[in-house]
Amino acid sequence: MSHTLPPIQLFKSTPSTNDLAIAAAKTNPPHGSCWVADQQTKGRGRRQSSGESRPWFSPPGKNLYLSLFVRHHLPPHLVSTLTLAAALGAWRAINPLLEQKGEEVQDKLLIKWPNDLYIAHKKLGGILSEGVMVNNKLDTVVIGIGLNINLSSEDLPDELKDIATSLQIATSSTHDRLSLAHTLRDELLLACTQLEQLGLPFIIKNLQPIDQTIGRSVSTTVNGQPQQGTSLGIAPSGGLLIQLTTGQTIEVQSGEVLFI
Repeated sequence: MSHTLPPIQLFKSTPSTNDLAIAAAKTNPPHGSCWVADQQTKGRGRRQSSGESRPWFSPPGKNLYLSLFVRHHLPPHLVSTLTLAAALGAWRAINPLLEQKGEEVQDKLLIKWPNDLYIAHKKLGGILSEGVMVNNKLDTVVIGIGLNINLSSEDLPDELKDIATSLQIATSSTHDRLSLAHTLRDELLLACTQLEQLGLPFIIKNLQPIDQTIGRSVSTTVNGQPQQGTSLGIAPSGGLLIQLTTGQTIEVQSGEVLFI
């Protein structure tokens, strides 16, 4: 697929690859345009604290920061599910690197609804999708991904050692980040195409076996009120089904879901 796509644009350092992609939207770039940085100085995550996006730990020369320009033909109510498709695409790109290690890697790569990748209950990476207005149309989305690739345990600050991991930590090997960027772009675009052509049920069916949330005790906030319950997995709409401690089942469409 990659030979038909525009070259990946590489940057040594940038505040945010998503910001690069969003700014480039004014020039009407082709579908599949891609921006990759060696370092982000103001990378942001989807989860927010005090009204601001939390920063992503972005040391130079270690990780992969990639943003992809996706033109789609989805109805408005399905645009947000591109994040789920991206999670599936990212899993397909990364998992073979773990499988190459065979039994040496005891922990699987799993998805935490809707946008995080985990190994051994530690975060490997996250996805941030942002809609972009192009030619007065909302048919474009920038999909940004930050992945911990060649971080060692010593690289991680103390506050992240218990909650973050990397491919190098999981496999005891270093990895070619540019090669992974090309594979990742191909798999992201394929998953987005499958969402359009095969529908959301196809994406959910493929996510279910790798969904880390199923059966887990979780907490979230609904209408400003904290709620706790058990995750029942991804709903047909793409939201997350949670059976509350009261017995009621709710569907969460957005917001932060924490494991407890």
